[in-house]
Amino acid sequence: MTKVKREYYLPGSRYSQNKTTIKALFKKHGLVWKGTMDWPRWTSGAETVTAEFMRENEVTVGAKLKYDGDPLSPFCIEFTKLLEGLGAEYDDAEVVTTEQADAQLEAVVNEKLRLWDRVHKPNVEILRKGSIHNGYKPVPEGFINAAIADWKEKREAEEARLRAELSAPPPPPEPEPQPAVTKDELIAPVKKHRKVRKSESKKGVLETIYKYNKIT
Repeated sequence: MTKVKREYYLPGSRYSQNKTTIKALFKKHGLVWKGTMDWPRWTSGAETVTAEFMRENEVTVGAKLKYDGDPLSPFCIEFTKLLEGLGAEYDDAEVVTTEQADAQLEAVVNEKLRLWDRVHKPNVEILRKGSIHNGYKPVPEGFINAAIADWKEKREAEEARLRAELSAPPPPPEPEPQPAVTKDELIAPVKKHRKVRKSESKKGVLETIYKYNKIT
């Protein structure tokens, strides 16, 4: 099986206008919401779609939808057809076979476990000969066997943790820092509101005087 990282780009507000149809397709193929407002994400486990929106003045001017999964899956085929019909362009950023992905994962896990073993694996040869720390007295075989069993158990747990961590989707991007708001910027709307109300009040008084003078 081949896995692909594919990016679709929808211009203008076409995502906003068709998001109900797009989300219905997600639901049809078992992709459920697993994201945040800052990191929109839908996944079925085997397939994932994340979204990035370009906005100007609170208006969506474009959307980038990133697909990660099998390009020959029923969902991907239907998803691509739908977006192409909406005028989307797409590009395959990365294509790897399952065998390649598994080999890459295996190499990284093995290297991390090798470094972990350098710290945690019991040195049986030294334990049997003894060291300066115990006056060069051999450690009992029962203790050595227990230490090896403990290491194996912890190593299996570490391997499982590494595989889960390396197979997990990337974390959401950090939100862009917002500029600090000054005191003047905070109270400006209040001042403007008061000025408008004062102006309207003054205008109302003048209109009343004008009408009175006209009548009399």
